[in-house]
Amino acid sequence: PLDVPVELGIGASHIRPLGAVLLGLCLVYLMICWRARGRAFHVFGKEFALPTLPIALAQTVVAGLDLVVAASCLYSLLPVDSGVSFLEFLPNYLLAQVTVVLTHVPGGMGVLEVIIMNLTHGIPSQSVFAAILAFRVIYYLLPLMLTAVLLGCYEIYLRRHDTDSFHDASRWFRAWLPTLLAYAVFLAGAVLCLSVVIPLSPRYLFLVKNHIPLWLLEGAHMLTGLVGVLLLALAYALELRKRAAWRMVVGALCVGIVGNLCKGGDWPEALLLLAVLFPLLASRRSFGCIAPVGRGEYPLQWGAAVGLVLGCAILLGVALIGLPSDSGFLLRTSYLANEPRILRTLTAEIVFLLILIGIYARRRAGR
Repeated sequence: PLDVPVELGIGASHIRPLGAVLLGLCLVYLMICWRARGRAFHVFGKEFALPTLPIALAQTVVAGLDLVVAASCLYSLLPVDSGVSFLEFLPNYLLAQVTVVLTHVPGGMGVLEVIIMNLTHGIPSQSVFAAILAFRVIYYLLPLMLTAVLLGCYEIYLRRHDTDSFHDASRWFRAWLPTLLAYAVFLAGAVLCLSVVIPLSPRYLFLVKNHIPLWLLEGAHMLTGLVGVLLLALAYALELRKRAAWRMVVGALCVGIVGNLCKGGDWPEALLLLAVLFPLLASRRSFGCIAPVGRGEYPLQWGAAVGLVLGCAILLGVALIGLPSDSGFLLRTSYLANEPRILRTLTAEIVFLLILIGIYARRRAGR
């Protein structure tokens, strides 16, 4: 039987009727395709062309296989001692997908985590979060990047004899390059802010203990979080093509790469920052605005996005490590003291953001 989390608000008795309804909708769709025989029909002036029955059956099979493959990918990333078989895991994963569709949660954020963590009771939460994060990267981000590269190569292939179209595409790319890089920098900052609240496993810390001094580990951990906040704050100035912002972002990315390596060889995040750094260095000429970073209005949507990222980091940190139990909690330092280290970093991030806001407000008031 399915182990339904109480957070979803779905009773176990509702699962079978829900499955029957979904199966009925699938059968109705196939029957309509069989009756329509590829004909089109109009609804409110819009034309809808239904596929033939063989194509509809192929759609159903491919969609089912996609769900099974996705579940297999996530299941293979879970710890080997999860104590859950694939036949137990698959219906829970399918329940998560149905819940995501019904609740309209963007990307299924939170829903999948709740169901998987409810299923794997005895596994540390950080291991489950790491598995789900790796799953999202492998199953969503990597295919997106690969298809983007293939699409770009295909477009270049089609336009290799059309010089006017190629120049138009080149001008469009140069015009949008600062915006794309600004979003990439913001994403890198969000990854850094969220990653520092995930506790390191004791086994990993035991290995790090023999190679990295404690003061370097503590400093690199906090520095990585501060770099994340700085990248979030500078992303909008980078979109405005400000040269000073470009220099600060390049420096922050370099510091972030070193910090990730010094906090225990966190090479995936270092590679991510490196992947953002190289296009920035190659596009130096696109950032020619000499205006100061703090000049101009800071849009509300960018500020809200920065606040949302830090808010999610705080909530995730509290959910993973809890609240401090005594006044000396923040001062504890040891390799295995994940909770004080994370709380110190979150505190430093909040203070650093307030300092940046104060500097911006002071410059605005002095104009």
